[in-house]
Amino acid sequence: MSDLFFFQRLALIKVIQKLKYKLKYLLLAITAMTTLSCVGRINTMLPAF
Repeated sequence: MSDLFFFQRLALIKVIQKLKYKLKYLLLAITAMTTLSCVGRINTMLPAF
């Protein structure tokens, strides 16, 4: 019983680590996209000035 619980916890930890890894990349991608869109907006506004 305790053995099964241990393996379940181990599997859960592995899943969480994988999710964290993916989440980190997703956050990086979102940050990059936001930065790019902001830079694009600034570039389109500049000629108006």
